[in-house]
Amino acid sequence: MTVKTSFAALLVLVLSLSAARTYAGGYARLLRAEGDKNVDDSIAANNYAAARSAEIDNQLKAEQTYSQMRDLNKEWMTTNEGRPLTAEETEQIAQARAPKRTDESQLDPASGKINWPIILRDAPYQADLDQIDSLFADRATGGTLNGGQYAEVQKLHDDLVATLTANAKNYKDYDLIAAKNLIDSLAYEARFATT
Repeated sequence: MTVKTSFAALLVLVLSLSAARTYAGGYARLLRAEGDKNVDDSIAANNYAAARSAEIDNQLKAEQTYSQMRDLNKEWMTTNEGRPLTAEETEQIAQARAPKRTDESQLDPASGKINWPIILRDAPYQADLDQIDSLFADRATGGTLNGGQYAEVQKLHDDLVATLTANAKNYKDYDLIAAKNLIDSLAYEARFATT
């Protein structure tokens, strides 16, 4: 064997060993990547199972909390409920909450003349006051208002309250309360006959 041949044989041997080593290294990396994938898949499956378990636990806890809160509310309501109101008590409460009827210092039953509080004698209210004065004058002569007149009094009541509320910053609280009480009393009074 000559030196050239042995060198060529050696070179082929080295190259073939190098190719085999490269192939073997690549195959080893492939196997390692597959193993890493399997480990990662296993970790992901464990994480998913843990998350699902936590979700179920949270749902159970939410349902238990809701049930406990409902039971506590029911217990509180039962403890603080008291007895139902009688018909007489309900009527007394309704009467106490109803506006008061006007007295003779506010509305003259014979003439229908209304004694308006000073803040309502201001210009923004005058048109509504004139209409209410006219309706209550008709009520004084006729004894009662008809349905259309009653509805008109209620509309004028709402208009006056809205205007009064819009101008509230211009008046003292006690003047506003007195004016509002009279307006409410007149709207309530409109449903009754004069006698």
